[in-house]
Amino acid sequence: LQLLHRLGAVATVLAVLTVWRASARCAGAASPVTRGALLWLGLLAIQFALGATIIWTNKAADVATAHVGVGALSLLTGTLLILVSRKLSVTKRVRSAQPVVPALVGSVAR
Repeated sequence: LQLLHRLGAVATVLAVLTVWRASARCAGAASPVTRGALLWLGLLAIQFALGATIIWTNKAADVATAHVGVGALSLLTGTLLILVSRKLSVTKRVRSAQPVVPALVGSVAR
């Protein structure tokens, strides 16, 4: 079970790295999604350090609680990034569609 937990952590880090790289390429470094993904990577680094500290302190309750709390914060960060990227994607599609509609209407009326 512990090994599966650690493998899941590695998969999560790889997925978040992929999100960060993709958002940096597509939207640039100043994008809210890219900055949020960087924050998410920072949370995962803290999560890793807390997980190692749990092992070194023989499962100290305060460290384990912090580990769970940072995990919840990481989940919240990922969820917010999904919502923000969805909002930005819809806004971008709507803005790019607006100039096309008047052009089509004008060409039909002629």
